[in-house]
Parts: sequence; structure tokens; C-alpha cells
Amino acid sequence: MSGMVFAAYCGQMWRLTIHFSLVTFTCCSRQHHHPTKSEFLADLLLDYNHQIPPMFERGNVCDVTVSVFINSVNSITEADMEFTTDLIVEQRWTDERLDFREKVSSPFLELDSRLTDRIWIPDLYFVNEKQSAFREVSTPNKMLHLYRNGSVVYKARYEHHDLDYNHHHY
Repeated sequence: MSGMVFAAYCGQMWRLTIHFSLVTFTCCSRQHHHPTKSEFLADLLLDYNHQIPPMFERGNVCDVTVSVFINSVNSITEADMEFTTDLIVEQRWTDERLDFREKVSSPFLELDSRLTDRIWIPDLYFVNEKQSAFREVSTPNKMLHLYRNGSVVYKARYEHHDLDYNHHHY
């Protein structure tokens, strides 16, 4: 191969490489960055205060729907009029601050127990309860779903030592 032919050949390859690189760069730069779940949640919760209930600043109340599922009734003690229950408590409400319709196409996000502390959750209690605790295996049994419109579904599993009963004569 002569020096001139080789130089011309290298010149064509160089131009081809530059052209290919520019096309690749242009195509790749037009792609949208899809945030990771962590990045998305960090952005969503940037100005979110989990200590303030939804709609509180507008003077409105937040309606919360509560469902209780009884898994089991155990440890019945007639003398003390006590029993223990294993419950799953589901709470539903809407928090407009968590609306992400314009940001992600996913219908909902599931948050595990480590992230539930960053979201406002209603303070639920049972009247006359003696003791209750979250059920824990390796982590607390809590789960939270955030829906695109700001709806929140929170589920937690409780071990509940029930109630101090009033004695009535029938």
C-alpha cells in the first residue's frame, strides 16, 4: 500500500468515525433521563413536611378511611377479660402534596417500612387498649402505596392486647 493511498484511507475512516460519533451523541442527548425511584422520591418529598396533615394549611380536614382485618384471636384470658389479636389495619386518604401525575407514568409507588416515616400517617389508636405493637419479623410489617393522584394506602400489622371491658348486667 502506498503512503498516499494509506493516508487517504485513514482520512476516510477518521471522517466516518467523527460522523458516527456525532450521530450517536445527538441521538443519545435527546433521550429523557428516567429518574430512579430514590431520585424521584427525593424530588417529590423535597418540600414535603410529614408533620403537617394534608389540607391543614387551608383549614380543611383530611378524611381517613380505616379498615381492620382480624388475622387471629389468641390468648383468651377469661379471669382478666383479655385477649390478643393479630390485626392488619389499612388506612386510606388523599394528600394532594403527593400528586405525581405529571412526573411519572407508574400507577403507584410502593414504599417499605424504612420510607414510611417520611410521609404523614394518621395517628390511630384503639380506645381502652392495654397494649399494642407493630408486628416485626426482620423489619416492621408496614407498607405504603402512593398513587398518582396523591391517594395513599397504608397497611400495618399489629399485635393488639385487648381491651378493658365494662361489666354490664343483662
